[in-house]
Amino acid sequence: MIYTIKIDRAFPDALERSPQSEALIRLLAAHGRDLGLRTLAEGVETVARLDHLRAEHVDAVQGFLLSRPLTGDAGAALIVRGSAGHPAELSRQQRVRPPALGLARASARSQGARED
Repeated sequence: MIYTIKIDRAFPDALERSPQSEALIRLLAAHGRDLGLRTLAEGVETVARLDHLRAEHVDAVQGFLLSRPLTGDAGAALIVRGSAGHPAELSRQQRVRPPALGLARASARSQGARED
């Protein structure tokens, strides 16, 4: 079963120079909402990209702006610590799940746990 539409990093990367990328992100986010699916965008490396994805109501993001790649243990520690004080921290009205949640799921999968 499909739960998430993942927006490839090529689209956020091209936001500043491609109106097509902006339109595709808007389209994918809208389709995700219409279908009851989460949307996750890769390649968030600047606050401007994060702000744009927030405005399009993308549900989750991942990228170097939020965190460099982490081990499972480091990802779990980030989840416990939270994102307080991080430059990409979001308001309650525009919450985007941190990328570490995906890392925790990937870590659980690699240890044989089932992801639902």
